[in-house]
Amino acid sequence: MFGPKLKASLQAFVSYGGMTLILAGCGAGNNPSDQKDPLLQSSESATFDTVTRLGSHHFEAELVRESIFNGQETIEKVVVDWGDWDNFQLQRYRNDRLRAETRVVHATAYAKSGKGRFRQASDAELYRVEMRHSASFWGRALEAFRGLVHAEKKEGAMIDGRPARRYELSLRGEENAPSRGHKAIELIGEMWIDEATAIRLSGQLNGRYLKNGHQDKEVRISLKLKRSEIGIQPLIEKPRNPRKSGF
Repeated sequence: MFGPKLKASLQAFVSYGGMTLILAGCGAGNNPSDQKDPLLQSSESATFDTVTRLGSHHFEAELVRESIFNGQETIEKVVVDWGDWDNFQLQRYRNDRLRAETRVVHATAYAKSGKGRFRQASDAELYRVEMRHSASFWGRALEAFRGLVHAEKKEGAMIDGRPARRYELSLRGEENAPSRGHKAIELIGEMWIDEATAIRLSGQLNGRYLKNGHQDKEVRISLKLKRSEIGIQPLIEKPRNPRKSGF
């Protein structure tokens, strides 16, 4: 399905910049109590190939980042209707405005920016990689808290017909060194992990950190994500009159 070079690039991205790194942001493996939890351990080694084992599903994530020191607020949102590698739709929003949309229908890709016209691509592989990167909101939200997050196992329940386990998330402690130059102040949240695949079915986070450790540069983040309609094949329509392209 992938060309040899792109397949190798995708595998490297997944291993070092994708799902493994994102889930490791929960800090499991740094705390002896976390190491005893096999579901958390499995979640650390999950890749996007693991996500595809859920089958068809709908995914939404919204990340709000507010810089208290200058009053700026950015809202990013991604919506994915996933069928398989040859059939999916990705929409990316910024401050409630559609920035880009990609549709892959029967292995043919169509892409547009904002309200522009769809352009048909001759190769869908780059858009598969783009989709994977665009959906990584959890890892982006935890950048300032990486390695400092404690996950406490709670009750289980059925989520969209699948057995799942809830975890409460909190900050390990202020004695930890800042992550990537930022200073974590507060973090609370929860996530539901699918017991069969170790994939996060839903989650929410609220946190505060000091940008680059500066006391007068507080940033607040808020994240919500959810996977739903698991097992339901999405209807992804081919755009009307797309432009042809050689790329």
